[in-house]
Amino acid sequence: MTSPIFQLLDVWRMMIPVVLLTAAIIYFVRIKYRPGLKDVPGPFLATFSNFDRIVTAASGKQFLAHIGYHEKYGALVRVGPNHVSFSNADLIPIVYGITSKFYKGPIPTVFSIRSEKQHKALKRPVANAYSMSALVELEPMTDECISIMQRKLDGKQGQELDFGEWLQWFSFDVITTITFSNRLGFMEQEEDVSGIINAIEGRLAYNSVIGEAPVLNKILLGNRFVGSIANYIPALARLNSSHYIVSFAAKQLDRYKSADKSAEQLRDMLARFKRSRDGEEVISDKELLSHASSNMSVSLGSTSLSKSHADSLSFAGSDTTAISLRSMFYYLCKHAACYSRVMVEIQDLEREGNLSEPITFAEANKMLYLQACMKEAMRMHPAVGQLLERVVPEGGTTLSGYWLPQVPQILRHYNVELVNPDAEWTLTDYWFVKQTGLIYKEICQVHEALAEDVDLAVQASQNAFLAWSNIDAFQRAIPMAKLAQLILRDAQELAELDALAMGKPVELLKKMDVPAAASIFSYYAGTAYHVLGESSLNNANFLNISVRQPFGVVGLIIPWNVPLIMFAMKVAPAVICGNAVVVKASEKAPLSSLKLGSLIREAGFPPGVINVVNGFGAPTGQAIAEHMKVRKIAFTGSVSTGRKIMRMAADSNLKNVTLELGGKSPAIIFEDADIGQAARAGQHCQANSRVLVHESIAKEYLTELKDLVSRVSLGDPFTKSTFQGPQVDQVQLQHILRLIEAGKKDGTLFHGGKRHGTQGSFIEPTIFLNVPTSSPIYQEEVFGPVLIVNTFTSEEDALTEANSTDFGLFSSIYTRDFQRAISMAKRLESGAVGVNCSVPLRALDMPVGGWKQSGVGRELAMHGLNNFTELKTIFMKYGDDSKALAYNWHCE
Repeated sequence: MTSPIFQLLDVWRMMIPVVLLTAAIIYFVRIKYRPGLKDVPGPFLATFSNFDRIVTAASGKQFLAHIGYHEKYGALVRVGPNHVSFSNADLIPIVYGITSKFYKGPIPTVFSIRSEKQHKALKRPVANAYSMSALVELEPMTDECISIMQRKLDGKQGQELDFGEWLQWFSFDVITTITFSNRLGFMEQEEDVSGIINAIEGRLAYNSVIGEAPVLNKILLGNRFVGSIANYIPALARLNSSHYIVSFAAKQLDRYKSADKSAEQLRDMLARFKRSRDGEEVISDKELLSHASSNMSVSLGSTSLSKSHADSLSFAGSDTTAISLRSMFYYLCKHAACYSRVMVEIQDLEREGNLSEPITFAEANKMLYLQACMKEAMRMHPAVGQLLERVVPEGGTTLSGYWLPQVPQILRHYNVELVNPDAEWTLTDYWFVKQTGLIYKEICQVHEALAEDVDLAVQASQNAFLAWSNIDAFQRAIPMAKLAQLILRDAQELAELDALAMGKPVELLKKMDVPAAASIFSYYAGTAYHVLGESSLNNANFLNISVRQPFGVVGLIIPWNVPLIMFAMKVAPAVICGNAVVVKASEKAPLSSLKLGSLIREAGFPPGVINVVNGFGAPTGQAIAEHMKVRKIAFTGSVSTGRKIMRMAADSNLKNVTLELGGKSPAIIFEDADIGQAARAGQHCQANSRVLVHESIAKEYLTELKDLVSRVSLGDPFTKSTFQGPQVDQVQLQHILRLIEAGKKDGTLFHGGKRHGTQGSFIEPTIFLNVPTSSPIYQEEVFGPVLIVNTFTSEEDALTEANSTDFGLFSSIYTRDFQRAISMAKRLESGAVGVNCSVPLRALDMPVGGWKQSGVGRELAMHGLNNFTELKTIFMKYGDDSKALAYNWHCE
């Protein structure tokens, strides 16, 4: 007979698996359906265990695993029981920003250690060694550094070389040179001097695994006993390198005694930032944020430069710094033209005596091209690619629509959507100089897109088209309406950019161009549900419908005179219909389009829907017009270029073409007109450049006109009182002066007629009288402050002269006689007619376009919307059509 004790043991032995299984089920269910995390998507096994994270961390495939998760599950993914990964760039400042309430995870490094005592003890000796300021101080040394690297690479010709690894060690050399004034010699001796690289590598590998499973640290180096014997066990000694690294840095720092800083240097933000890190000075969050924003104000038009740069500035560490330097060196080595331009900028400052020794942060920050290259390098190869964890703050938080409790740790990963639709894209090394017409001084260099760059942009549009065209129309309207708001928010900057590029006064741009552009985007956001077809039941047993569908990839080429308005007029209707676009801004006025590119990203348009390239008519514009994957092209510019585009469109794939070309718009002023209202002229393609005034009021009109132009203030477009700024550039200036000379030969100069001042592209407001219709200045588009005034005696004479050019863009009639106005409007050969008005910019619900050689097709209103769609008819048979008429045979 079995003892009761043994019977009880047998029962417990049988129950143990059941109890364990039950406990496991309860645990898994609790983990799976934990409040806040149960709705976050992710892989099934990752919900219950960190095993997968540990394996991928140890194998070095962590990035690939997380990219796969995000491609499958979305921007926010649950990758462990208490871990959430994000790939949304908008969350970076929330999680990692200076004012973020998220705190660092438990990875035991010098900078994340939670013990205040240990952190304070370790922070001071390594602060400078790991500071991101090393990058800033390095930049002016690129010449010497790259020369050293290139000499070493020359010596390695014919040998297999890991260029990335080489750059990594070279970067550590540079850091120690700057920080300690003592190069470690990795590049020179090609060996691990003092074993520091080996120590860093080991510690980073250990941190990666411990970051995924902090519990392991308690039984490994975090265990007091294991830690005490770790240095005597080779495998652990390599991992237990934190103390070694800190000691090494401390010894080096003792050798580096910087000279006393002057009062001026102490005021420098970099010096203050270093002092604040050592606890010697406090800098407010507001001041730091203000400084960071000014430091990140320069860009090359890319969509996410400042965020990637902010990432790099947010995290301090030797590895981060080395990666940043590697990115910079790699970029300059790969793009020789950029490297040369950087060196010219540095050498210019040296000659002017504007560089200190050592160079200050403020000086480096003023090197605009240098800063742009640095940010582009870190955009292409972000310094912070590793999975940096932050713990959800007390009380929980909401990210991407999911509420997360306090415990989960938030981490990000390197993903192309944080950087670019394709982080491996590299642009050609061609740049063009943009000068200001104010003083003929270079204001910037702009990337010139070659055919291969256009091809990349078209490919991006093609990749984005299917998803963009298949979403609900209302979803396309949301970012467009947001973009209109952002344009108004940044009105001052947009106006200043165009004023700088093409000379139009800032105040006029803020009153006209900026609100007009915002209004156009807002208007078309409201037309999202108006892309409509037709239906018919006129055939027996048939329902016939027509639908409008987007073309696909659309090429848009805009002019320099009103770049903001033209950008909006072409992009808004094309995109709201579901097309994806490639926009070429004019080489004369590219800056506001680049700014709009960043606002487009901020508004929430998916990558690839709107792409902005810069360049000249050839090769950039030509590449768009000839591209076989571009289905539609819309262009505004000269007649000669319009002809070329039509020819290229026909010779390639018979693209659908819309053209808005030149104008020589007449204003007919009858004897009963309001003379003061009629006296208008300006730098606009639809502005009245020919005035036909009834001879009975000619003297009175000319007196009023002369008084008006005499009060026009010419000057700096940034001055509030300026009404007329400089012409866009010297080429345009010479074009206008040539036509003025023709006018002097053929007509009578009434006012102006010469260049204003000795600097810049300024021309006096010029008026000619009695110019024959055969004169070049009468027939050619001037695009400048030049007006022709001729007289007439009868309506028929006025009508004949008004229609005497090859253009037919816009005409104006000034009269109080309504019947006369309608009669003249019907007979004028132009696409639009204004009665007692000039250009009606606010009439967005009316189409505009030209007759004769002024264009093909219409823009604005629903006509502009339909311009970017193709019609398709669908015949649907639904019953017996035996009695239907014979012409329905085609549906049998």
